[in-house]
Amino acid sequence: MLYASFFLIIQIAMIVHVIRTGRSPWWVVGLILFPGISSLLYVASVLIDDGGNAGSPARSWRQPSLAQLRLQWQQTPTADASRQLAEALSGQGQWQEACDLYQQGLTGANRYDTLLLHGLAQAQLALNQPQQALQTLQVMHEQGSGEIPQEAGLTRARVLDALDAPETEQAWRSLIGHYPGPEPACRYADWLLRHRRFDEARAQYRDVLDAAARNGHHYHRLYRPWIRQAKAGIPSQ
Repeated sequence: MLYASFFLIIQIAMIVHVIRTGRSPWWVVGLILFPGISSLLYVASVLIDDGGNAGSPARSWRQPSLAQLRLQWQQTPTADASRQLAEALSGQGQWQEACDLYQQGLTGANRYDTLLLHGLAQAQLALNQPQQALQTLQVMHEQGSGEIPQEAGLTRARVLDALDAPETEQAWRSLIGHYPGPEPACRYADWLLRHRRFDEARAQYRDVLDAAARNGHHYHRLYRPWIRQAKAGIPSQ
């Protein structure tokens, strides 16, 4: 009797977890009709989902899942809910849906919300719409309500780079040493390579590797893709 009560509590807890995390309702059906095997499968499913996010600081177990954010937005489609879901979709490369959500959030009192405008510009850039992204950034700087995100400078430089604008080089140079991490230096080096300024590109990549050598393991783990790019990108000629 005690064991039966214990397993019933576990079964109910799992059903509640399914509902709260926005997982498929078929899990509820399975947990009711086939509690034994469904419980084992559900636990394995949750462990796999959590394990896939364990190595990323930005995806800790405390962060709501995409399914949770989508459910939250469906229940209460506020500007903040739109932004959170759009950010999660952007993190998975689902840029078109993210773009639509940012635009939906930019209404009424949130028409000039800086976070929504910046997110929209990032999505437009990812969708190969740099001209629209530049216009969005201009609106953000001129009329935005709220503090402008630190990443906005990087986004602007990337947009100018995509447009091959005359201000591109200055935009990259202004970020180096003022924006955390080696991304601006690596992207500036790429720009230099495209303009056949090989010695200057080599100097930028070497600065990135020198900075990596001075910092510890956490720096390497955090910026590994850019450090690898610097190692691979030093031109031989």
